[in-house]
Amino acid sequence: DFLRACGNRNVSSILGSELTSFFLTISRSAQTKNNRYRELRAFFNFCKRKKYVLSNPMDEHIAPQVTKTTRPKVLSVDQAKKLFQVACESKFEALLPFITLSLFCGIRPSEIHGGLLGKSPKNFPQIKTLQWDDIFLDPEVGHPYINLPFIGKMSSGRRVEIPPNAVETLKYCKGKQLDIFPAKNSSRLYSNLRKEASLQGEKSEWVPDIMRHTAISMVYLLNPFDEKSRLREADISAMFGNSEYVRQRHY
Repeated sequence: DFLRACGNRNVSSILGSELTSFFLTISRSAQTKNNRYRELRAFFNFCKRKKYVLSNPMDEHIAPQVTKTTRPKVLSVDQAKKLFQVACESKFEALLPFITLSLFCGIRPSEIHGGLLGKSPKNFPQIKTLQWDDIFLDPEVGHPYINLPFIGKMSSGRRVEIPPNAVETLKYCKGKQLDIFPAKNSSRLYSNLRKEASLQGEKSEWVPDIMRHTAISMVYLLNPFDEKSRLREADISAMFGNSEYVRQRHY
């Protein structure tokens, strides 16, 4: 609608008052209205950076409110503890680096296994997984960190500081020469681990990013690096690669 109405106009001539019909008064859900608002705002921010406009006409508007309809899916402390304990058992130890990075560092599963879960590495040689070379457990300055490569998702390429409770586990895994993500039978092993931890089945609320959601939610409550203060929003955004808008919806 916006392109049809304004596609042939100079963007600097578009007024904020003209834009409500493209997001606020459309006959769509609140979420769609909010999405359109953010798309228009991002477009005019781009125009402002390129100096096509002096100001963003969307600054005259506020984002349409979206009411949550479901509670975010996160693990309880007891569930997270059980999952980690099961991953420490010898038969599931191959998944311990993956569980640690997901549960304590909030790394997206795709940022760890690159989409390899359930696939044969021989058939998908182009898939790149996270490697120990990307993880710095004994840096000369600052906290241990992970240097995440860009995988195509917004803000996926970033530096993630590793909480102290994960550092020792990762050092143990590296010392045992465990792969960050097992190349063989990963899907079956992962399924059996969740079953053993009582996190699989009809009554389970497990969702693909539940470990990441849990990590971010816990960091909201307590700074894992000093256990006293709360991390600033900017630090949380830098660490987890998402915006405050996304965190308000999912965490």
